[in-house]
Amino acid sequence: MRVVLLADSLHRQQLNRALFLRAEREHDGRRTFRVNPREPVGAGN
Repeated sequence: MRVVLLADSLHRQQLNRALFLRAEREHDGRRTFRVNPREPVGAGN
């Protein structure tokens, strides 16, 4: 079964008005509590 995430589905539609935000993390996995516009990633990433 293939799981399709909403963000991935919207990204593939190349919507001009869509803004995807991802939480920023340090190299060791610690959170910086910043969000940046970036392409969505799959579940668990």
